[in-house]
Amino acid sequence: MFRFGLFWLCAASLLVQALSQFPTDVQFHDALPGQTPGEVRFDPFQSIDWQQLARRHLKNFSLSHPTPEQVAKLKKQMLDHPLDETGTSSEIQFAAPLEPAIKQGFYYAFSMDGIRSLQPERLEGTMRYQLNQDRSTIVPDVFFGQVVSIINPPAAGDDAFVIFSTSDLSFTHLQAAKFTARKTGKQDIYLHERDGKQSQLTVNDEGLFDVLVFTSFKIGVSEYLLVKWKADTENQYGGCNRQYSLFVVNQGLTLVATNRLGCDV
Repeated sequence: MFRFGLFWLCAASLLVQALSQFPTDVQFHDALPGQTPGEVRFDPFQSIDWQQLARRHLKNFSLSHPTPEQVAKLKKQMLDHPLDETGTSSEIQFAAPLEPAIKQGFYYAFSMDGIRSLQPERLEGTMRYQLNQDRSTIVPDVFFGQVVSIINPPAAGDDAFVIFSTSDLSFTHLQAAKFTARKTGKQDIYLHERDGKQSQLTVNDEGLFDVLVFTSFKIGVSEYLLVKWKADTENQYGGCNRQYSLFVVNQGLTLVATNRLGCDV
């Protein structure tokens, strides 16, 4: 009986150790270029009430009691800077301090240079608006925003993804594996090989089959593979000039996220 209990105690201990090595709370969002060196923007991982933040921090327009001057100013902005060719809507931005929920976690930027700690600094929200039917007042349409963060030193190239975890993470850079991609008909086929073990993934063709460079990092027990694709200079798949994919290599090869920017569509 004692040996049986000792067996399960050891098994439970090993299970806890294994689970602690795998970062089950890791999430990824696209990293977006900032306005200054070292600035990285991303969509928040937490739920944010952007409309409520606009009520508190939007200085140029009162959602509750807009003045005639404020309405006239936003009308003029719509004429001067319409959101699209229809000319029926525009946007206004506002800054806000970090919400408490955003401070509860750890952030990292993932680039070809490596993975480095990221420090959120503020929120930047957007109110998209249009005019009512008789064009007499402003009608808020949708509210959204991003987290603005700072990384030091800045990456030599682009930051591709932002990593979020509720616990501090450690990373290990892995020696280069073999990764190839090819287009077959209407599908893209990716092949990862390390130490003689192959993992293959087939996805619908989106033009991501021309590899420029890639790198691998270990997070917990899993390998994460960051791939930078060549720009779509011939505009066959939207003309994107900045294209990244993130894969995880665990039981097989799985696509985690794709970040495409600078597109023509």
